[in-house]
Amino acid sequence: NTPPAPARAGPNNTGPRGGNSNAQVVNCVFLNNTATSFGGAAINDGGSGGTNDSRFTNCVFLNNAAPTGSGGAVYNFGGAGSSTPQLINCGFQGNIAGNGGAMYNDGSNAGVSNPQLTNCSFQSNSAANGGGLYNNGMGAGTSSPQLTNCLFFGNGGANTFVNNMAGGVSASYSFFDAAVTGYSSGPGNLTATLSPFVSATSVQLRNGSPAVNAGDPATTSATVGNTDLTGNPRFFANGGTPAGRIDMGAYELQEMPEIFTLKNGTWNDPNVWSVERLPQLNERVRLKHLVTIPASFLALSGILIFDPASKLIYTTGGRLQLGQ
Repeated sequence: NTPPAPARAGPNNTGPRGGNSNAQVVNCVFLNNTATSFGGAAINDGGSGGTNDSRFTNCVFLNNAAPTGSGGAVYNFGGAGSSTPQLINCGFQGNIAGNGGAMYNDGSNAGVSNPQLTNCSFQSNSAANGGGLYNNGMGAGTSSPQLTNCLFFGNGGANTFVNNMAGGVSASYSFFDAAVTGYSSGPGNLTATLSPFVSATSVQLRNGSPAVNAGDPATTSATVGNTDLTGNPRFFANGGTPAGRIDMGAYELQEMPEIFTLKNGTWNDPNVWSVERLPQLNERVRLKHLVTIPASFLALSGILIFDPASKLIYTTGGRLQLGQ
């Protein structure tokens, strides 16, 4: 059955019982909305033989809630029907629910709920079950969100994704904190222990994040548009390889990306570097600490910058190669 629509300020995009809903929502902010049961900010309803293929582009979902219900920000209902919305360049921050802090995808009763998420960022969403996404495929249904160029950090670790029955997350060119489980890993995925975001209250990318220039190289403006969530160019030629390769997440870094040191240590220790890997020849590198090039090791860098009090120490046979 179609879930009852709770009172809210956000949309209820409804196309059940043989109907269709294809709402187009662009450049919107959903802030502090609450529902008692389903979808604190929005419901995309294609249940009971209906279809829903709504599209959200460059939207923010901030501090929405379904405290005892499902889908703190968005509830996609495809029970005995189909709900496959697209969400592009969207940010989810601080949403809460009983199930699916940011999003609940319901494909129960032989239904389908397979949202397509492209360049979306999720941080600090929480729920008892599924801080990021709860995917319900009970009753011979299917709930399989598709993630491309997405970021998930700080949404409950191993509780970020909960997959019930025939539910599961498929991801490519996406970034997860190292504790996240419950997704099938395609090409280009990254995990890290350091947040890719500038702070715990913003999903903008920090400089030095491994998510910069790490999105699917096949992504074009035809799939994500020409601007990011702040209206800046979605493709920014900031020295990546290739130049202008899209960043992961809803925001595009608008400056030269930079790798920097986090602590004193040896050059060949990935934990010394902000990207949790070693620098390459084409990258801008900033030393903020004392770093030693080990014996007989070849260190690589593009532009190398020294902050005050930083130092580079060569041991016997250690070498540094600078690129362009």
